[in-house]
Amino acid sequence: MRAGDFLAQQTKAILASKQQAVLFAIILALLPFTAWLSVALMALVTLRKGPQQGFEVMFPAALLHMLPFLLFVSVPSAIVSSLVTYLPCYLAAVSLHRKASWQNVCAWFLLQACVAALIVQCFIPGFIGQQFAVLQTIMADYPGYKQWISGGAARLETSYWPQLFFGFQMIGLGFSALLSLLCARAMQAKLFNPGGFKQEALAFRSARPALLVLITTTIAGYYGIPLALNILPLVLGYFLVSGFGLVYCVMAGKRQISVFVLLLILLLLKPSLVLLIYVICGSLDSVFNFRIYLSERVSKST
Repeated sequence: MRAGDFLAQQTKAILASKQQAVLFAIILALLPFTAWLSVALMALVTLRKGPQQGFEVMFPAALLHMLPFLLFVSVPSAIVSSLVTYLPCYLAAVSLHRKASWQNVCAWFLLQACVAALIVQCFIPGFIGQQFAVLQTIMADYPGYKQWISGGAARLETSYWPQLFFGFQMIGLGFSALLSLLCARAMQAKLFNPGGFKQEALAFRSARPALLVLITTTIAGYYGIPLALNILPLVLGYFLVSGFGLVYCVMAGKRQISVFVLLLILLLLKPSLVLLIYVICGSLDSVFNFRIYLSERVSKST
């Protein structure tokens, strides 16, 4: 509690001064393994102060974050790496600042993923195959991978899996940006709206138009359309989060931490089955708002 209060006080002081915010964002961008905190600070300024001040914090931090990469990669690769680190979270924070809707945030992430996939498919067509070839080289020494290939995945190896692997790379980048945004939103709620972040997280549910996107993407992915395969993991991840939240709301009650840990353990023990259950629950939640039924049941019981 003391550490949290101290962090909140320091964060509030940083928000009060743009110069301090820029300075701390730059320092965190240059230190090892703290770039995500720099992104979170930029997102917090954007959420609280608006897009202009958020950009004023992001620009110098992203510029200096790029400098260490120049020692190892080319200038275009360093620029792309820096943009990928900061820009998705910044655009999502701008959307959340203006609309206060996590559905809009998810739509922005999906739109950015589509644009990135189209750029790669049109201008760097060999990039995805090269990345998957590197993965195959790394995995070639594992017996389980050889058994998986010999067990019937040879056809998918040459067509579907490289595109899906690129999709998983994008979902990793999206998760990193989302983590920074969640930290910023949680700190904003702690400072200015205690308890508000928890209410937002529990109220999150998948939207009905997203179900149409899931069906379309799945059908297009089945027929091997590269763009659909690229964004399919991101769409499934969206419904996974929604289904996880729904199951948690149904089961939580007073033992919230225990239920949360239990759901994570089930996900680790039986990933394929539990992932499918969460995605189905998230899909149903987009059509039927089960949280309304739960709230009515609770109100009747009390």
